Amino acid sequence: MTVSRPAVVEYAEALFGAASGRGELERVREDLNGLVRLAAEEPLFVRSLDSPLFPRKRKLELLAAVTEGMSPLVVNLMPILSRRIRTRLLPEIARLFSHMADLCCGVLTAEVVSAIPLSGSLETRLGEALRSRFGRAVRVEKKVDPSVVGGLLVRIAGRRMDATVRGGLERIRRTMLERKDSVVQG
Repeated sequence: MTVSRPAVVEYAEALFGAASGRGELERVREDLNGLVRLAAEEPLFVRSLDSPLFPRKRKLELLAAVTEGMSPLVVNLMPILSRRIRTRLLPEIARLFSHMADLCCGVLTAEVVSAIPLSGSLETRLGEALRSRFGRAVRVEKKVDPSVVGGLLVRIAGRRMDATVRGGLERIRRTMLERKDSVVQG
């Protein structure tokens, strides 16, 4: 069964509308992110909820246990996704919901790529520096990519700030090639 991207938009928009109307944007975001983490750690969770072979009653029991204490909006969304075999869309729904909530609240998202995980203090200092530079609240999304070798790559507000070892080496390589071309031509 192929599910198109419009389904993600439909669920995220409906959830956003309801959550913003109830003043629950942050709570719903946190609940969705918790479920996304669970799905990443336990792939059988999503496969069970999307499987037509797994009994509906067992699905509802599993969802009741997993969503206990969560926003009623998230509690109500999960059986709908499961019934329509769309639980696997949860990460995309959560990402789009979070983006919509950030836009609504004037929060910028900074994607920060590093070779190793950032420490809590470095993440805090980076967030404060970006907040100061852009004059708005900033949500830092961290990614680890060993190919950057060291340093940080930050993407925010349509800008790309490359302070990685890999980026520095690439700039040196380009400079050397440009100089080589100018010496050959000159």
